Amino acid sequence: MDVWFEGHRLPADDDELARAIAESGNVVLVQRVDHPHLTGADVSTELLKSPITQFQDSALSLAPFPLPRSSPTPVFWPFFDTPSGVVATLPAVGLQIHGLPLLDHLQSALEQAGVQSAAALPRRVTSPEDMRKLVESLRHELQQKAPVAARVLASLDSQRITAPERRVLSALVRLYSGPDTYYLNFYGPPGSIRTIPFHQLLQSDPGSELDLSGKVVFVGESASALVTSATQTDSYPTVFTTSEGVDLSGTEIGATAFANLLTDRTLQLTSPLTSLVILLAFGGLAGCLTRLLPGVQATATAIGLGIGVVALAQWMFIRHSVLVPLAVPLLIQLPVAMFAGLLSRYRDIRKQMPIEVNPYARQQLFSGVCLTTDVKGYTHLAEHLTRDELHDLLNEYHEMLRGLVAARRGLVWGRGGDSALCVWRTSTPFWLARTLARWLGRQGQQEKAARLNACLAAIEIRDAIDRFNAAHPVAKRMPTRIGLDAGEIGLGAVAGELQAVGDPANTASRIEHVNKLFSTRLLASAAAVRGLDVLLVRPLGSFVLPGKSDPVEIAEIVGRRETVGAPDQQLCERFARGMELFDTRNWAGAASLFQQLAIDYPEDGPSGYFRDLSSRYATAVLAPPDGRPVIRIEAL
Repeated sequence: MDVWFEGHRLPADDDELARAIAESGNVVLVQRVDHPHLTGADVSTELLKSPITQFQDSALSLAPFPLPRSSPTPVFWPFFDTPSGVVATLPAVGLQIHGLPLLDHLQSALEQAGVQSAAALPRRVTSPEDMRKLVESLRHELQQKAPVAARVLASLDSQRITAPERRVLSALVRLYSGPDTYYLNFYGPPGSIRTIPFHQLLQSDPGSELDLSGKVVFVGESASALVTSATQTDSYPTVFTTSEGVDLSGTEIGATAFANLLTDRTLQLTSPLTSLVILLAFGGLAGCLTRLLPGVQATATAIGLGIGVVALAQWMFIRHSVLVPLAVPLLIQLPVAMFAGLLSRYRDIRKQMPIEVNPYARQQLFSGVCLTTDVKGYTHLAEHLTRDELHDLLNEYHEMLRGLVAARRGLVWGRGGDSALCVWRTSTPFWLARTLARWLGRQGQQEKAARLNACLAAIEIRDAIDRFNAAHPVAKRMPTRIGLDAGEIGLGAVAGELQAVGDPANTASRIEHVNKLFSTRLLASAAAVRGLDVLLVRPLGSFVLPGKSDPVEIAEIVGRRETVGAPDQQLCERFARGMELFDTRNWAGAASLFQQLAIDYPEDGPSGYFRDLSSRYATAVLAPPDGRPVIRIEAL
């Protein structure tokens, strides 16, 4: 390839070489690409320098093989633009000559695919001009025409040809219909493609293992540890350039390009859309995992993701010759995701525990939902368990509780033995964020979503406690009562400890205690469940709780409406009719209805409670309140 034949030698030698080239009928001579500068301007053009005319007339074709030298050579071009037109480069011409014996089959496949001009293709190729016309005709019919190329490839299956012949024809179709630029898929360092020195070839006998019949041979200078890039006349830097300065020769690069085209193993880049999807998916996954997991687990997960991406890229490269984006995920996205995730978790901890950072942190004010829990019979439980048994049981209990609350975007603010206080923010403590939410019309949505999360967490805690108790012996069971309320909450340091301050925390605790009155497990204020249509709630009336002066509407959260069974739905409907009679002061009617409910549902505490209360009002055993009935609870 670096043998240009641009000057004459001894006439007898030139005649003998020209005759040998003509007799072989399959020789391609390389054209050199010069870049002469135009006189009077700092502009250069590209000019093809061909061998002497005597050799041109003997060769089957002429072809250049330009390669970039400015950086490690990653690409080659099957077709090259010159001032005189587009010409095929050496690997493309070599592939076309390799497929000349199969030209009739290619022409037949083109005709079957509906290419009208297939009959006009040259029948014989004996000169560079014939080769140029053949290449131009095929490129004209197949260039950037994927449907036509697909039909031609399909029609090859009907041709009576061998698998190697079909591979050659398929490679030709892909060559003419493919892109203008290919990425080289190198086979290794210099010498990876079989290289035969001239002296060995000249000394070999016909029929020996060095017989080149049926082979495609690239002739030129080869890289060697004794020939560095300083003395190589046709060498190019690649990813396999050795530390001794040995580059890959142009000859071996040309053979690599030809082999890539023949075997369809050129490197493929993912499309811009695919690359964008990969980057977005990786960045989103890395960001979410590092945000949700604790620091050590997040770091280990990030390292695992990095290893996974490298393994995927290696597998895609080896099995499919596809280059997957690697630098951006590993060097940019992964570090940024780890930093952002850890910083976000730190900010959450900073918001939850400001006293740890600043003992004099200013109180945070926000709207929210408070959920309180208390274990029934905890005193008896603590009395009869050993210290270690109680410790392990409480640890398991609170870990389960914390996980359920965190899964619903809540925070556990405080624990006291068997009790816990959990909080959901329905508004941000930051004025700017609240203002933006109000302007965007999302404030109501955020508030409702937070209340729904709190109520769903309460339902899940109630159900999880059932499973918890079923898995433990009677002596270790922890039946739990739950209360919820919503309103304005303050979070700050009180006597050196972080506490949630405000009426909702106190009211939620009082509501939790009302469960004792009704033998229920999950009660909430009307403010906490207002507008949550996905829940089935049972209003229980208006109550003045101990220590409070204003009445609070209380309801039982039965469950998700879609999962509640028909008997419970019927109970709620019949109970609502009884409450209508109760609220309208129809004591006898209410007592009768609640009496029937107590018979049909003997374990329902609210039915029995209102049956007894209505009967007392009806018989004047207890003086009924004035106006709409409000039940005053003095102590629980």
